[in-house]
Amino acid sequence: MTERTDGAAAGDGASERYYAFAADPDTRPVPPPPEAESRTMRGIWFGLRALVLMCLIPLVFALLAPLLMVGQDISAPSWLKSRVEAQASAALGGGSLTFGAISLQVARDLHPTVRLTGAEFRDAEGRLLARIPVISTQLSPRGILFNREVLPQSISLTGAQISLTRARDGSLALSFDTGGGAAQEAENLTALLGGVEAALNVPALAALETVRADGLILNFADRRAGRNWTVDGGTFELDVTGGDLRLTSDLALLGGRDFVTTLAFGLTRPAGAGAADITVAVRDAAAGDIATQSPALSWLALLDARLDAELRATVFEDGGLGPLTASLDIGAGALRPDERAEPVRFDAAHARLAFAPEAGRISFEEITVESERGRVRAEGSTYLSDISGGYPTALLSQFRFSDVVLDPPGLYPEPVALGGAELDFRLRFAPFAVEIGHAGLVTPPGAGGAPPARLAGQGRIGIAEDGWRIALDVETDEIALDQVLALWPEAFRPGTRRWFANNVEQATLVNVAGGLRFTQGDARPVLAMTQEFRDADVRVMRTLPIVRGAEGSVAVADDALTVTLADGLMPAPEGGAADLAGSVFRIPDTRIKPAPAILDLRAQSTITAALSLLDMEPFRFVSKAGREVTMAQGRVASEARFDLVLRPRVPGERPPPVPFEAEAVLTGVTSDRLVPGRTLSAERLTLRADPTELSVGGPMRLGAVGADVTYRTGLGPSADGTSRIAGDVTLSERFLEEFNIGLPPGSLSGQGTGRITLDLARGEAP
Repeated sequence: MTERTDGAAAGDGASERYYAFAADPDTRPVPPPPEAESRTMRGIWFGLRALVLMCLIPLVFALLAPLLMVGQDISAPSWLKSRVEAQASAALGGGSLTFGAISLQVARDLHPTVRLTGAEFRDAEGRLLARIPVISTQLSPRGILFNREVLPQSISLTGAQISLTRARDGSLALSFDTGGGAAQEAENLTALLGGVEAALNVPALAALETVRADGLILNFADRRAGRNWTVDGGTFELDVTGGDLRLTSDLALLGGRDFVTTLAFGLTRPAGAGAADITVAVRDAAAGDIATQSPALSWLALLDARLDAELRATVFEDGGLGPLTASLDIGAGALRPDERAEPVRFDAAHARLAFAPEAGRISFEEITVESERGRVRAEGSTYLSDISGGYPTALLSQFRFSDVVLDPPGLYPEPVALGGAELDFRLRFAPFAVEIGHAGLVTPPGAGGAPPARLAGQGRIGIAEDGWRIALDVETDEIALDQVLALWPEAFRPGTRRWFANNVEQATLVNVAGGLRFTQGDARPVLAMTQEFRDADVRVMRTLPIVRGAEGSVAVADDALTVTLADGLMPAPEGGAADLAGSVFRIPDTRIKPAPAILDLRAQSTITAALSLLDMEPFRFVSKAGREVTMAQGRVASEARFDLVLRPRVPGERPPPVPFEAEAVLTGVTSDRLVPGRTLSAERLTLRADPTELSVGGPMRLGAVGADVTYRTGLGPSADGTSRIAGDVTLSERFLEEFNIGLPPGSLSGQGTGRITLDLARGEAP
């Protein structure tokens, strides 16, 4: 095929352009030489008429031939095949085009279509550049009829194999899968598009509107991500109508997995514009694969899940990424940043985000996660940090949670809805670590109209050789106990939780500080907590009255629970209430069932109140001694240690004996019942008790007589109901008078000391 341009007369500047197949490309029609008057006008017109007829015959045939061939496949003769190959070789600058066959078909709209089969393109050195099984080219009728030019209007490639490689630096290389060199190389996507656009911007393609590839096999090697994908049966269509460049594709990606990912890709680049707008719709893709394609999606590498994605982005002329928006629907999967860590599973997740590359900021308009453990909804922003090779190695994030529902199987009787939460953290990818700078949690309102409490925390989550490793610390200024129990899973430290639930009716916890340490593979997490409390009603023993208005502190560490009372009153059946300030309750190991416990009781009260408490179950000390709780008046300050075993109460069962040791100081003591007919008084007496014996003694006065005696009585199953008073008594004339000893007056003078032992038996005279 040759192109000629003939100049017209020198003065008119007109030109004539035409294409013709010719054996000799230099042969062209020669206009007849001018003649003056050598022939008559008749001869001139005859010659012109013959010439016109001769020229019209092939033209008429050319015009009628398409009508005769409508809908028919016409195979070109061998000489035409050779001529096309020769013309293509000239156009390829020394390269060559060979093909198996060429045919022509004219559609009813008079669009001729040329079809080549088995086409191969080679460069000047004979290297194979491309092998395309079928090339169909639809020609422009206007170009043929009016411009006498063969101009492709659309080109269709079938069964082509293409390789696209992205290097570590982000540059792209496009080649046909023939082992030859790259057909197109570019620093980035927009440069690659510019190369394609330049290749299409030649006169021979002036009428081109679309290029389509069907049955495409595309091998995509992403060196930066270390992943390879294969597209089998893909479809591409390039539309250049009006000078704009629009690319659409439908692809099925094979990445060595047991599922197929489909991708619909769209690209628009207005004529003369450097930037391009991209839309991508992905179905059933691995989250890790999507994570490799944009810094804004790098966090998806932490998920083992499949997802659907809708992406929109702008790529600038320099290859830089412009604003990106994404909508992600993630199916059931797990958070699993490392094979050594036990996966944290979820049922579904959704995210809508916008990425501003110039600021390195990802704005999450919405994130929702649903799992068998509950659901969360959040919004926030993330900043890319520590960029390496265009991708972040760390993320700085701030999120606000508007909907948090906790419902782990078997932990809560019903789902727990929080009032809100917030989280600031740094995430590092390799090795995986989450550094929590601030975590805030708003609890539900408490009972009785208590306002929601705010908890603040920090911590670190990482992965060691044995799996997850978690360290969390939390604190709050004030929180009601019922709000704590609402968040405390029943299966976590059930013994400690059960004690609080069963023995503390109400309390306000203040200055709470707690820590949790967990390593995957350990039998139990390590929990430590310290807190103060006020306005608490606490039961220290099941059979004793509840301590009201208690204040103090609680410490939980190494599976031990310690409760210390700074203030609190235990109302007694008689004699008022006992002040228990300084008392300590301790469970050394909450893992033991039933759990042993120690009560170090400090009490100050009236003697009557103390005796009435000691006469309650399981003690019954006073009743067992045959006495009454009102047998003496005064004050008592006591210290006692009780060794308890915390076990569920069995209806109808008598509480077992409780080992104890008690010591008390009685002051301002008076009694007219201990010694019938006599008034006993003392400034200070000492009381001691254990499960086998009760003793009380010290300096006292019995009426007008001074003495230093001790009263002892047996306790427990071995007690026989007897008691003894023994000690020293002052002997004087007053002694004779007080006890009506019948000696004459003046029989005794001075003062001395005598030993006295008095045995007492219930119902008998001393």
